[in-house]
Amino acid sequence: TVPTELVFYVSALANKLNHHDLYVTSPETEEIEVIDNIKKLLRNGEYDDDEMLEHLWMQSTNVLCQLMKDFFADSKFKIFEAESDSMMSLMQAVRCCNTSSVQDHLIALAPNQRSQLAFLLQHLQGAMAAGRSPGELADAFGSVLVSQGSKNKNDPKEMLEKLLSLDVTFVRDLLDASKNTGPEAGYSTMLGPVGTPRSKAFSKMIEERKNKLLQNCDIKLFTHSPKN
Repeated sequence: TVPTELVFYVSALANKLNHHDLYVTSPETEEIEVIDNIKKLLRNGEYDDDEMLEHLWMQSTNVLCQLMKDFFADSKFKIFEAESDSMMSLMQAVRCCNTSSVQDHLIALAPNQRSQLAFLLQHLQGAMAAGRSPGELADAFGSVLVSQGSKNKNDPKEMLEKLLSLDVTFVRDLLDASKNTGPEAGYSTMLGPVGTPRSKAFSKMIEERKNKLLQNCDIKLFTHSPKN
């Protein structure tokens, strides 16, 4: 499943996808404390859904973009391990322009990783459809999706640029497939898999909260075909 924190950020950015500062500039010094406070509230569950979403809508594009990047940067479990055999195989497929093999690598990801990546790709492809450069977007997120240790420092960016070029239908199907893995198998916090089972009531509450947020999130913005 897609973590609620990530849904909040994508929802808040839905109307800013064509902003000239999207994933290009850094937050101002005085905005760092705002970012830290928002992350603390969300990760501790200390918020009301509607109030938090309204609070996020009031933030600058730089703040929201940094929150998106920090979600992946702060995670203990990166989506791609730089020195793994699977990453090396993926990079080979990327360089050979073997789209089918690249797609197979994404399908083989663990459910949590697959859902987070697919949701991010939908968001970034929406930004591309709104006129943002895939190179800029790949530059912003490549290094936070891949752990340290890449043999070539440009590998993360090159890999993400290829992923952003994938057909939007495949990306949407990838996310839909992740939703069908079941709430218990797919449940995680933003810092990784939960070590102890959650009660059914708690899991239901999380899913209801997430579904409500998704209703406020214009998915059409994430599924337009990127401009050539």
